[in-house]
Amino acid sequence: MKTREIREYAIWTGMLNRCRNPNVECYEMYGGRGIKVCDAWKSFDSFFRDMGPRPSSKHPLERIDTNGHYEPGNVRWATNLEQINNRRVTRFVTYKGNRMALTDAVRAAGSVIHYEAAWVRIRT
Repeated sequence: MKTREIREYAIWTGMLNRCRNPNVECYEMYGGRGIKVCDAWKSFDSFFRDMGPRPSSKHPLERIDTNGHYEPGNVRWATNLEQINNRRVTRFVTYKGNRMALTDAVRAAGSVIHYEAAWVRIRT
């Protein structure tokens, strides 16, 4: 294994553990709710061939559909902001014709109100 692949290998083993090991702290949010790793990605070489090297240390592994499995087409190396905006609890709004996370809409509006205030106003 090349030195560059060591971090990807650690991420791959973390992915497997989240989905298969009930003793891992976050198992309930992954394997415990049915999230699986596709058969092909049970091999690191296959995973790495599909995903390629991690662009930077600021790119975590992310499932695009947070209810979907770890499989080609549903996983990417994301930025931290992309990952934050792709959580199951993220609230989306339409701002100036664009669908975006509420936090991004608040930021785009010039941050005249805080996220919490915007969320309260939307809910009522």
